[in-house]
Amino acid sequence: MFCRKALLAYDGTDGANLALDKTIELCKLNAGMQVVVLHVNQPEPVAGEAYLVPSVDLLAELDTLAKRTLEQAEIRVAPYAAFTGEIVTDGSPAGAIVSCAEHHECDLIIIGNRGLSGLQKLFLGSVSKQVVQDAPVPVLVVKQ
Repeated sequence: MFCRKALLAYDGTDGANLALDKTIELCKLNAGMQVVVLHVNQPEPVAGEAYLVPSVDLLAELDTLAKRTLEQAEIRVAPYAAFTGEIVTDGSPAGAIVSCAEHHECDLIIIGNRGLSGLQKLFLGSVSKQVVQDAPVPVLVVKQ
């Protein structure tokens, strides 16, 4: 078996949906594969790791959106693999992805690449790049 358990970082974006498609392809090739789908529920950073303090209403809206996003992933993955969904609300997105993969003893991380422009990448950084650098297991970055 190529992969026993994979972590899919999923936020519902186009890049994440491509990563979800790739995850399903891997599930079809690996009978018995388990998938942990992680949604990091945070407002977008302003610059680097700096975040604005969100209001209570925004946090509630983000929580509702996160649950809906995980449900979308579950509907697509469940026919092909055992599914576990998780929402993380604190820490950096890259750190949360790596920690979740370690906690669940995943042997692969699958993540989409948003394709940030030069300035966006400079100011916001790249989550997928940080995950590749920090992950203790292989990382599949699905590019748009």
